[in-house]
Formats: sequence, C-alpha cells, structure tokens
Amino acid sequence: RKRSAKQQEAKRKAMEGMPYTFTPPPTTSEALEDLISSHCSSGLDVNELVKRVHESNSVLVNADRRTVMQNFFDVLVRRYVAIGDRIVEDGDGGKIMRFEQMKGMRETMYGMALEHPETAERMYGRKLGLVYRTIE
Repeated sequence: RKRSAKQQEAKRKAMEGMPYTFTPPPTTSEALEDLISSHCSSGLDVNELVKRVHESNSVLVNADRRTVMQNFFDVLVRRYVAIGDRIVEDGDGGKIMRFEQMKGMRETMYGMALEHPETAERMYGRKLGLVYRTIE
C-alpha cells in the first residue's frame, strides 16, 4: 500500500521522537503551534508534548520560571478554548482527538494550579476581567 506524503511525514516525525525537555516553554500560541507541528502527529502526541513542557519547566523544580510558566498557562487556556470552539464546529476531529486534547490540557493545567496557585489566580483573574468588560 502506497502512503501519502502527509502519512510519510507523520511517520518520519514519530520515528525521530519527541524531546523529553522543552526549555524554555512556549509563551505564545504561535510557539506552541510550532512545537506541535514539529513533534506531534496525533492528539495523544499533543498531550504528551504539553505534559513534557510542564514537567521540564515546573516551578517546583525552578522557581525562577514562574513568569514563563504563567505565560504558558495562559497559552494553554487559550488553546483549550479554541479546541472547545472547534469541537462545537467540527466535532472530535478523528486522529486530532480534540476531546482527548482537552482532557490532557485540563489535567496539566490542574497540576500547574496545584504547584503554583498564584499563577492560576492571576491568569483566571485576567480572563474573568475580559469577560466582564465584554459583557458591559
């Protein structure tokens, strides 16, 4: 059976493997999307990437990373909302596995909030402020 160019590229990426550490963490949506397109071929790969970024930059390991991890937390929340919107529009997406991605991100964000509650508090405060201003 002949494979498409897209399938061959996905297999090549999977064979190369994903790094175990990602430092510094992506602090913009574009940077996270670049990592995903470079290292992931399925929704489960995305979950693994997000988990590895968190583990290799945890504020429990290095307290100096609070600011960049706060930015990463914000990127994850924006991605979470965007995936939720895509589920409403297009469903789970097959291999993209949007429901699984949301579950994986939710678990990672929960772990980050437990590690450093102030980060979650600031980020959610900003998001609630945006919602409040939009409603006014």
